[in-house]
Amino acid sequence: MALGVLSGLKMSSGRDKKQPVPFCDIKQELYVGSEMRKFKRLPYQTNCILFFPGKKSHVARTIDISEGGICVVAEQLLKTDSYIRIRLAFLKNKKHISLRTRVAWIKEAELLRGEIKKRYKLGLEFIDLSKVQKKMLAQELQSLNASGVHHTAKKT
Repeated sequence: MALGVLSGLKMSSGRDKKQPVPFCDIKQELYVGSEMRKFKRLPYQTNCILFFPGKKSHVARTIDISEGGICVVAEQLLKTDSYIRIRLAFLKNKKHISLRTRVAWIKEAELLRGEIKKRYKLGLEFIDLSKVQKKMLAQELQSLNASGVHHTAKKT
């Protein structure tokens, strides 16, 4: 569903520098919510490992997954458009996979009772997936869709 339509005129300087001339009419639909996403998200809660440049790694917790990426909660604040690797164990297929990702967005996560450290929700976009990785991901998502159950692995 489109929230609305943004329209206007893009102006270009005419021969007379004092008077702008309409260059073209611009119309752009604005979308909200799930319509902005290319892929359906499925709840997916398990631990994963984030690998940062410089051979540092940290454990994070996943929230949801789709063909295009994964949302995780981590204690590390990253920069948008930075690249990291993520390693996770698929819950249904019991396989491990390591994927290259781009940080698409970052939001500060709410602190849970008793927590002092800030945590961040990271939207990680999968990039440069091989055919094998795409197939493994598709099989996992298909098995999640088929069961229709929220998938949660115990915290370790």
